[in-house]
Amino acid sequence: MNQLNISVTEDLQDFINEQIKTKGYSNLSEYINYLIQKDREKQAEKHLEELLLEGLESPEFIEVNDQWWEEKRLKLMNQIKGNNL
Repeated sequence: MNQLNISVTEDLQDFINEQIKTKGYSNLSEYINYLIQKDREKQAEKHLEELLLEGLESPEFIEVNDQWWEEKRLKLMNQIKGNNL
């Protein structure tokens, strides 16, 4: 595991200590890891939203029905089988 050293102002240090105490984090590392993971999730959600908007604005229309899902399932199963060989 890598180690990271950071400098913060005294008021930020007080805030961090209060968060650790009141939110039940066992230490600073756990709190920082939580914040970074939340930021990562937020970025992934933003990317997904961008892709969804791009799809809505696309002139190409795809009808999603039982046949489409079956073709998608078969395609994914073939990809999985191909990766296992």
